[in-house]
Amino acid sequence: IRLINKTTGKIEPVIARNLDEARWKAGAEETHHSIHHDIVQSKKPLIIRNLQDDTRAAWRREFYREQGLTSYLGVPLIAKEEVIGVLSFLTKEEHEFTREEVEFAETLAKQASIAIHKSQLYEKGRSLSEELLASEKESRALANRLMQAKDEEARRIARLLHEESGQLLAMVYIALDEVAKGSKGSGKEQIGRIKELLD
Repeated sequence: IRLINKTTGKIEPVIARNLDEARWKAGAEETHHSIHHDIVQSKKPLIIRNLQDDTRAAWRREFYREQGLTSYLGVPLIAKEEVIGVLSFLTKEEHEFTREEVEFAETLAKQASIAIHKSQLYEKGRSLSEELLASEKESRALANRLMQAKDEEARRIARLLHEESGQLLAMVYIALDEVAKGSKGSGKEQIGRIKELLD
């Protein structure tokens, strides 16, 4: 099975059975003229009776020879009318795939496409949930930092007001004392009441 990487657009090997999977994945860099690209473009099955003789398989001919693979059947994996990859069958002996075998492969590809698509949706949903949770945590942390900054600023302003107003009131008190020394009668009484308010 090869799947299309939606980010890069490449058809990447995912899993293989009865092959040297490490070597299969290691040499899987495809050209735009590979058999898998042909299947993705046409959205139709592709049969190659002999991989050693077919020019479309030239890019992997040596790997196929080393693995003893001869015939090929590739079927598109289609989910929601979009090709998501390719399901390939390879034989060790030259084989003429029958119409029934191709239909069976297409049925299997349809079922695999549904399962793969659901799995991809689940992973995408899980990833989005994790991102949302991280974003919510970040938002809460930011809100906490804003509240702390607001409280610190309010305390700073209160300190400044307290210090400045205390100094201002003290200066007014001293000035009233000076005025009271030179005042007599009702003026002195009014200054006394003002000083009481300041106290």
